[in-house]
Amino acid sequence: MLNYAVVQSQWKTHFHSLHDEKLIEAFNQETQKKGWTTARTYFLKSCISEMLERKWNLNSCVEFHQNGTVKSVSLQNPIQLVNQTVILKSHQNENN
Repeated sequence: MLNYAVVQSQWKTHFHSLHDEKLIEAFNQETQKKGWTTARTYFLKSCISEMLERKWNLNSCVEFHQNGTVKSVSLQNPIQLVNQTVILKSHQNENN
């Protein structure tokens, strides 16, 4: 069985080393996928955590509890970063 604490730590280190564009690409690879696994949960948790560390505004794709913790993440649309703000990218414009 996988030790998800170790795996999550590895993802955290990996995401921290990425440039902004590559971090966005990692998130966008998960959009529109149908299946769900524990590994995917930890992958996305680590990805979102890195975005928050970079002080990005994630209000377009992340819903927060009143205490500021992540409540839910929308994977319906790919995202892009504009001036430290994550915005939804329409599927027709994915090549932009």
